[in-house]
Amino acid sequence: MKQPRSGSTRVVTRRAARVRVWPLLALSLASGAVDALAVVALGGAFAGVMTGNLVFLGAALGGAGLPEGVAAPAAAVGGYVLGTVCAAPVLRARWGGPLRVLAAETVLLAVVAGVWAVGRPTGNEPYALLATLAAAMGGQASAVLALGPAGAPTTFFTSTLTTLVLDLVRGGGVRRAAAPLARLCALVLGAALAALLLRTARVWAAALPAAVLAATVTALALARVRRPGRGQASPGD
Repeated sequence: MKQPRSGSTRVVTRRAARVRVWPLLALSLASGAVDALAVVALGGAFAGVMTGNLVFLGAALGGAGLPEGVAAPAAAVGGYVLGTVCAAPVLRARWGGPLRVLAAETVLLAVVAGVWAVGRPTGNEPYALLATLAAAMGGQASAVLALGPAGAPTTFFTSTLTTLVLDLVRGGGVRRAAAPLARLCALVLGAALAALLLRTARVWAAALPAAVLAATVTALALARVRRPGRGQASPGD
């Protein structure tokens, strides 16, 4: 005889079925902008893609003489780990949750945007800014991961691209591929917009991801106030 599902399992199932798509798109766009800023202007390492940074780090330690050196990937990996570690207790706390982690991420991105607006970073400042951006991405990835099946990657996309291609090859249909394809497009768009700002209005380049996160967190918070205990799942739940 089958045992009834637990209440927590039912909640996860409802979340997976009713997850909001737009916050994931916004987070993906911000992630693309952050990584473009990190790669182009803050040492050449990624802020959110730790696989690439670990390869950079290993190659640098092996004497490959990469332009990124050891400092940039080490700062990124260290920042990402720190952001993830700090997000964990917030996600577990009764007063916490994904929305509060995203709010903290917004503060980190705003700090980077403020420092960036003051002037071009020099000396070790790029590595400090890179580590801060990586900490923000670690928090974002943790917040989305905490949603379980309701979430989807917004900082690393190799698995998303793999799943998308496999679904299309296996005849999964365009409709099923729409959401992951939209997140991939949002990532590319965020990177393109950040690169454009770096060329045409450099002082505002770091403000882009901060503004996107601020708008997303504000919209989710307002939606949560309007629909307490009801409605679609989101990173605010």
